[in-house]
Amino acid sequence: TFPNIKKGIPIWNRQQKKLLTMTIKKEDLRIVFMGTPEFAVESLKILVENNYNVVGVITVPDKPAGRGQKIKTSPVKDYAVSQEIKVLQPEKLKAESFLE
Repeated sequence: TFPNIKKGIPIWNRQQKKLLTMTIKKEDLRIVFMGTPEFAVESLKILVENNYNVVGVITVPDKPAGRGQKIKTSPVKDYAVSQEIKVLQPEKLKAESFLE
């Protein structure tokens, strides 16, 4: 935490050698959330419930699991779909097809 900063995002100014603050309205942010496991859902949920502009979610692709090899989706995907948030599931984050 930064005790001398009351509001805004702390930014280090190299020229002045001190912390400054930059005020950004949450409505101006466009957030792409990256996560997969159950504990990541809580972070996403807080963003959504506090009206942050979550424009998309990146999570692992659906995979067969268990003896029946039924397709298993990630908890983050399940929550994003329930909130009508766009979901991206790239095989590899560095793949050129995903980066485009």
